[in-house]
Amino acid sequence: MVLIFSNFCILQDILTKEIIGCSTEREGLYYVDEVIQKGHVMLAHGTVIRQLWLCYRRLGHPSFGYLKILFPSLFTSNTKPIKCETCIRAKNHKVTFPLNNNRVNSAFSLVHSDVWGPALNSHNNQFQYFVLFVDNFSRMTWIYFLKHKSEVLDKFYAFYQMIHT
Repeated sequence: MVLIFSNFCILQDILTKEIIGCSTEREGLYYVDEVIQKGHVMLAHGTVIRQLWLCYRRLGHPSFGYLKILFPSLFTSNTKPIKCETCIRAKNHKVTFPLNNNRVNSAFSLVHSDVWGPALNSHNNQFQYFVLFVDNFSRMTWIYFLKHKSEVLDKFYAFYQMIHT
């Protein structure tokens, strides 16, 4: 949220109501003076690290090595990499499932199932969902197209009847 006053404005987080930045008006334009990231004020002008931070944000959070190439004059031997909370969170990876190639010993003793939808681009709204059944033993896959998600139980009964015949 932006609160605009006659000669300055305040940038405020709409959910937490925390102030995340301030700017001043000069000749009809508002210039960002400071941006607060997790309690730390990063001024938009002034010291070298503040200029580096501004370039970093304006260029869309590039890597530290790329910034060194673009702005070698801003770096000294003791310049520390920028620690950006947004980038750290964006680079978090999901925990993966452990590899497991175990199969059951007989067909249909374990069946995996998934329901997907709604499809945004279904042709004339014919089928917006589908349900998959995968046999763990043979890896055979059955797919049933659905107009409504409420049809899943009926398709499961049809699949169950099919594997028993």
